[in-house]
Amino acid sequence: MQFYKFSSGKKIFDWKIPKEWIIEDGYILTPQNKKICDFKKNNLHIMNYSSSINKVYKLNDLQNILYSIKNLPKAIPYTFTYYKKNFGFNISHNDRKKLKLGT
Repeated sequence: MQFYKFSSGKKIFDWKIPKEWIIEDGYILTPQNKKICDFKKNNLHIMNYSSSINKVYKLNDLQNILYSIKNLPKAIPYTFTYYKKNFGFNISHNDRKKLKLGT
């Protein structure tokens, strides 16, 4: 077996190697200080290659950065943003439906 090392940004055929992404923690904190979409509980909860954020969202605005799959209500989707600066959280559709204003 041979190993090859390539730098971020290098183009290989029709693919460009994305920048290295390092994450230590990530979550959404409810008004009651409950963590949801907690990276430490399930690494699928954070969109891969998300930019760092520290913002307060109202529930309606939060819905725009939450990703779920309606026809797979128990599944946490896998989303990524390799080449475009973006951020987001993945949540099961069942858990998304449980979110209420102020909770």
